[in-house]
Amino acid sequence: MATKLKHLVSKKKRRFLDSGFDLDLTYIKPNIVAMGFPSERLEGIFRNHMDEVVRFFDAKHSDHYKVYNLCSERSYDPSKFHQRVATYPFEDHNAPPFELIKPFCEDMDEWLKADDRNVAVVHCKAGKGRTGVMICSYLLHDRLFDSTGDALQFYGEARTQNAKGVTIPSQRRYVQYYGHLLRFNLTYSPKTVLLRSIRFISIPTMQGGTCVPYFSVKVQKVKIYTSKVYDHIKRTDSAADLLLPQELPLCGDVKVEFFHQARFGGKEKMFVFWFNTFFIDMHLLQQQTYHHRSSSHKQTTDYADHLLSDRHSSTTSSDISLQPSQPAKKPHGHGHHRNRSGTPAMDSASVPKSKTKHQKDRATSPSASSGGSTDCHSNDTGASAGIDLSTGYHETAVIILPCSELDRANKDKKHYPDNFEVHIVLSKVGQTPKSIDLDGDWSSEDNATDISDTDDEDEWNTPVSEV
Repeated sequence: MATKLKHLVSKKKRRFLDSGFDLDLTYIKPNIVAMGFPSERLEGIFRNHMDEVVRFFDAKHSDHYKVYNLCSERSYDPSKFHQRVATYPFEDHNAPPFELIKPFCEDMDEWLKADDRNVAVVHCKAGKGRTGVMICSYLLHDRLFDSTGDALQFYGEARTQNAKGVTIPSQRRYVQYYGHLLRFNLTYSPKTVLLRSIRFISIPTMQGGTCVPYFSVKVQKVKIYTSKVYDHIKRTDSAADLLLPQELPLCGDVKVEFFHQARFGGKEKMFVFWFNTFFIDMHLLQQQTYHHRSSSHKQTTDYADHLLSDRHSSTTSSDISLQPSQPAKKPHGHGHHRNRSGTPAMDSASVPKSKTKHQKDRATSPSASSGGSTDCHSNDTGASAGIDLSTGYHETAVIILPCSELDRANKDKKHYPDNFEVHIVLSKVGQTPKSIDLDGDWSSEDNATDISDTDDEDEWNTPVSEV
């Protein structure tokens, strides 16, 4: 009975079945292991039991294994594994803090290179999503793969029977970020940008053929903004602009979470996405490379430029209601609407196409490296500190996330049309952007106890807590 329960919980993940062991554990490489959480007491009945895991590694890799725990929600006594435990925690269903990835990879690389017999054992709760993010990042770090898509595919096929390893779009995006950083030998330095608005292309059908959305924004895990409820979207609108009362400074890791305000005061989670402000240029070139600049993108950019001009010419800012846009023209040629099967990997440098210059006195700000935005230093509220955002060079940047790149919405065909997109309208602030060759050469003066498998979007089925 216990064995059947273990297999039920591990779902499509490959298990180790040999030498009397039956564990939720897979050798991704001969010296890299992915496994589920080593549990004790009752949970050990349906997950990997700690005693069996210890017995396995002591028998197979005695004195030559190190365990990497990625769980932020649980831990164990490191003496169980002879004190060879390193913790790089981040939350389930979420992207890791970008600055966590490189130290993890360097730690793992140092351990594996110290002795040919050494093995790295990586786990989160289910041993699939978060585990895959960090293992795929290491595969790129060690130059075992050049393409993030290839690394993700390899991990998915090795860890699961259905090749579905890292499935949450934001987690995949952060693997792509790390691959991009390595490919162009960049030095990561968080950059400040301004969030001006968010646009929906086509309307989710959450209620009565439309939706009543609002959203929250977290920067470096700190909630810095909750929007008003935008309650004027009509089912006949082809697009809708969710305007902010004033530009919102963002820096580093950003989490945006959308909710639908249901009738009678209830609310329903819609979708969530993570992005990092340092990699905006990468998004832009990916969109350009794959003919992603269609009429709806141009409409968003032109409208954003108009907003920016209005805001800089105004002496006050007031709360701006949602204003449905005019119907978007159909794209010509290769448009930007992509289906749910996924999008090309973001493995290139990027270049902005649309620019709005306000040649006021340039702000005094920290020097900027790649990305053309100012360095940011977050205070405990998550806001940017020490930067005058009201003057200087402003450049429009629109990040486009189709339905396939939105956490949860990528699997929800009921509420989201195939052509649904979110356009994130940003301003890059402070320093004139460097020139970036479209072939990928960068030129700059500077070098730059739930038994479910919860690594997928199962969290969205749980009750919604207060925002």
